[in-house]
Amino acid sequence: MRIILKRAWKIGFAIACISLLSLLLPFSRIIPSALIMMVNNIHEQRTALTHTEHIDVIFPKVNAKTGHHWYPFMLYYDAGRLLTRQSGMEIDLTILYNFGGFDSRTGNSMLYQVGTPYEGAFFGAYLLKEADEPYSYLFNESGLPLTASLGQIAKLDYVRLVLEGMGAERNRLQFEWVDGEVEADRISGLDFYEISSTLVTHSPVHSYQSFQIAYLQYGLPNKAVSVEFGPLTLYSRVWVGKIEPKGVSIVFYAMTPDEAFLNQIETDIIHSVMIKVDGLSD
Repeated sequence: MRIILKRAWKIGFAIACISLLSLLLPFSRIIPSALIMMVNNIHEQRTALTHTEHIDVIFPKVNAKTGHHWYPFMLYYDAGRLLTRQSGMEIDLTILYNFGGFDSRTGNSMLYQVGTPYEGAFFGAYLLKEADEPYSYLFNESGLPLTASLGQIAKLDYVRLVLEGMGAERNRLQFEWVDGEVEADRISGLDFYEISSTLVTHSPVHSYQSFQIAYLQYGLPNKAVSVEFGPLTLYSRVWVGKIEPKGVSIVFYAMTPDEAFLNQIETDIIHSVMIKVDGLSD
């Protein structure tokens, strides 16, 4: 026991030193964020549908050389309880997500940078499984995706988890999903419905008032901005499909204020995703 405690103390002391150093050196502030989120991923992946249903969703590695500046790895969050409470249906929901990488000059995520393609930008995947009737939340009886349900998930994710996690007041937040074109697509050999839409909502850009738990991953916001959580329009695209016979719905998503960059995310990231399911042939 003493050895374990001694090791834990050393690890804690090392993290504290790194965190203190990061306060002084903006380019190193990604380090405590990455350490915390690595540990958080270990916890979240234990109950993730990717683990319980033995589904691997592998996103391609992208970096500055390919014109992308994202967080260094995908993050996981179990939002099943939130969606169950919101929808009135018992649903498991695993969120995989990524956002703008840290800027070495400011020491925080590019998510906070006004006027860039990364302001409020995310990409990732939602995996859902209903406790009762498979696919009943996201698809109608004809097998077509329900955009109202997609909008509910997007709102829960962006408003409840992102903006409110940064301290924004719920009663002052707007989120409107404006439907666009629906097309057929294929990702990793599976059929998907591709839906383009516009999200009328708020920017995550705000000034620091008090510490919020979301800052552990995004970094501290700027000290002062002209508008707190100002209006923001995001171009969004989702790809809705099924992983049978697992009874799991999967939704890939991407959102950014820059429509051309959205197309780049689709080409470089979404269409390069690999889905591997235990017990199923490729």
